[in-house]
Amino acid sequence: PGGLPPMPGHGHQDSGSFEIHYANERLFIDVGRGTYEQTTDAEFDVSALSHNSLTVDLKDPFPQNRPYYDEDFRKNIIGGEPILRSIECGVELEHYGYSRFKNVGKLSRNWVFTENSMMIRDKIDGKGKRVVSRTLCTTFDVIQTKGKVVLKKGTNMFYLSYSNVSDLKIERGTYWIDYGVARPVTRIKMLTRCTLPYSGNIMVEKK
Repeated sequence: PGGLPPMPGHGHQDSGSFEIHYANERLFIDVGRGTYEQTTDAEFDVSALSHNSLTVDLKDPFPQNRPYYDEDFRKNIIGGEPILRSIECGVELEHYGYSRFKNVGKLSRNWVFTENSMMIRDKIDGKGKRVVSRTLCTTFDVIQTKGKVVLKKGTNMFYLSYSNVSDLKIERGTYWIDYGVARPVTRIKMLTRCTLPYSGNIMVEKK
């Protein structure tokens, strides 16, 4: 309000990230931030790599906002505002944040739901070799099997399958439930070395 610039530095660099709840359980979560000090850990907490997000060449979707950026400059470096729209049984996000890199175009991510499943469809326009990383953060127990991941907590069990992934890693991390108060989280990291354009799906099914 009052013509003030967007708040710089407070938001996370997580465009395309999300939370998913099933009944009373939070399946994929936002891990929060443990401190506002300028530390390596705090910088990672706000990065796309620590969220349920997608990155190109391990870079954040948008450069960090600054109070001295004017609107013309913002539009120039991000290719316009992100667009979020409803689609049949879901939502779709489009943005051009990675167009600041040579030969990278539009990124689209959509989420399509049924009663017991969710499909995430990712596409990146462009050409040339890139590294695409997709991350999911969960407090569920994670069991890796061939070509599939099992998520389990209590009586709830989900199967996670994926396409177009070169390397899958299961990493332990931190989930901040309050300022300075942490709980363990597991990150499922799907890495793909590819030539653009890229497309890949993630399917999550309740069992």
